[in-house]
Amino acid sequence: MNTGSPISEKKKYDRPENGVASKNTAKMRQAGSGITGSIENLQRNLKALDEDIKKDNEGKKEYEDQIARLSRRKATLEARVAENKAWADTYDSDIGPFQDRYDALVKEIHHLYADATVRHKVAIELLMKEFQYHPIFKRWNDDFSSTPFKPAAA
Repeated sequence: MNTGSPISEKKKYDRPENGVASKNTAKMRQAGSGITGSIENLQRNLKALDEDIKKDNEGKKEYEDQIARLSRRKATLEARVAENKAWADTYDSDIGPFQDRYDALVKEIHHLYADATVRHKVAIELLMKEFQYHPIFKRWNDDFSSTPFKPAAA
């Protein structure tokens, strides 16, 4: 009975005929389940990604803190280097002349010592020649017996 009204047309399609509507309903339910599963899977993935982002932000903060500590340490070391350089410059200008004088005195002492060794050798040879002194046969308890030389008063 077709009355021609739109309401009766709608009811006509809502009624299952020979199981066709139940097949469509099953397909829709299956598609809905698949979509629901996909949405739930995407929500789990989104939650996992949010946790990863949170952990990455925590790791980023740790790196930023480490960089801040290293930057402070760098600034401290640069200040110490500048301070030490200033001290070294002052040392060179204030202490440098004394260091140069010390080096000159050390050279002079080396020359004096070298001269003393030469003169000592000559003196030993004189003792051997004039006083029969022989260093190889000298014993630890031997006393040197001679009269010291006194130059005439002028």
